[in-house]
Amino acid sequence: MHGMSLSDRTIETDRLLLVPCQKEHAAALNRMNRLPEVMKYMGGHTETLEDTLAFVERVTARWAEHGCSWWTAFEKTSNECVGAATLQYLPGDAKGRLEVGWRLLPSQQGKGFATEAGQAAVDYGRRNFPGEEIVAVAHPENTPSHHVMERLGMSYAGVEEHYGEPCAVYAFQSD
Repeated sequence: MHGMSLSDRTIETDRLLLVPCQKEHAAALNRMNRLPEVMKYMGGHTETLEDTLAFVERVTARWAEHGCSWWTAFEKTSNECVGAATLQYLPGDAKGRLEVGWRLLPSQQGKGFATEAGQAAVDYGRRNFPGEEIVAVAHPENTPSHHVMERLGMSYAGVEEHYGEPCAVYAFQSD
């Protein structure tokens, strides 16, 4: 797992190329992460380029340590960055669950990219972390994200504290 190369961790979907976040993506990611409407449900703090570079450094370390973290999402035909998706160990989670998540540029929302990237991240998790529980967490008022979670086949599982605030948690029902 830890010997995997960048190409092993790059995922191609119908419309997207998900590439593990790296330094050369920082400017494109920052164009999204500096927007208040994107960060509204992510703790509300917009990022400077320095913040985004620090984020990419943390992400790179997590890829090396865990074999999962954030991908930068590129639309294949234009090669434009449309957002980011993650499969990561939910920070501070006592149960050690994996979290699937996403964020998109406002201009790229409503096109199904979050569902497409989220499904790819879930599939990656099932392939590479068999038997691990995958959840999604979102601000209770972030209904667009809740809808994506439902489209991924997840169900509302209650409210838990994550990232320092109450979050709606969605999970796959065990068979």
